[in-house]
Amino acid sequence: MSLFDKIPKVYKTAYMLICLWYAANYTLSSIIEWQVFRPYNTDALWNGLYMFEALCIFIGLTFFYAYWLVRYKLVFQITGHIIGLSVYFMAM
Repeated sequence: MSLFDKIPKVYKTAYMLICLWYAANYTLSSIIEWQVFRPYNTDALWNGLYMFEALCIFIGLTFFYAYWLVRYKLVFQITGHIIGLSVYFMAM
């Protein structure tokens, strides 16, 4: 049994819904930036794609990290979440 088979279906569904929501957001914002703020400069589209890709990777890592943190005491969980949030926002 692989690591991905152990993940409950509700988490897989939540991950897909979150990624689909952000795909719509990043697509719309990239197209608006491409047409309005930087006309016909394709860097805006590539930037949106790279940001979406990084976000989906971080969302997956967040699920694994939260699943790992649940095993420990509350003080460690709170500290872990604060550190995780700091790393996430600095990276994004």
